[in-house]
Amino acid sequence: MIDKVRLNIEELEKTIRLLEAHLAKVEVSYSVGEISEEAYIERSKTITSGLNLLRNELKKARELLEGLTPPPMKLPEERIKMILKELPMEKAFYFYTDYGYYTGRYARSLEELTEAIQKTEARSLRFHLARGDFKIWIRDLGDPELALAVDGLKRFELEDEELRRRILSCLRDRVEEMKRIIER
Repeated sequence: MIDKVRLNIEELEKTIRLLEAHLAKVEVSYSVGEISEEAYIERSKTITSGLNLLRNELKKARELLEGLTPPPMKLPEERIKMILKELPMEKAFYFYTDYGYYTGRYARSLEELTEAIQKTEARSLRFHLARGDFKIWIRDLGDPELALAVDGLKRFELEDEELRRRILSCLRDRVEEMKRIIER
């Protein structure tokens, strides 16, 4: 649900930017005499009306997101340190593109997972996401909330780079949040 609301917010913001750019073009066209005052008033009223509706929808979506977003983590420092620690090779996450097709990449920590995902081909990300491998590995590190957030991305039909960006965003945000907690 949170991801759907975030996606909706992104789409609303993009549409608002497009309408604002279009309104600016109308204003320029009027100021250089390409369109009449009547056409300018009609077009700017229409675009402004649409912008106001979209801005209201954006405000509602942001309020909804605030209500859905879980409160900040309240994990003990020791648990965070366990989640962030480097694992032995036998517990590392190994990247495959399919059964039996190892990519040569692995990760021994949450930070290494983030780095590896930046370089790993999308086919491998999709393979592991579909199987629930990220969810299981991250959950076993001790962070079930992050595991569910990453696993939840498979519900969306995202393009390869958008999928990568979303996974990275989940991981980076969580790692940064945990580091802030233990650095206090």
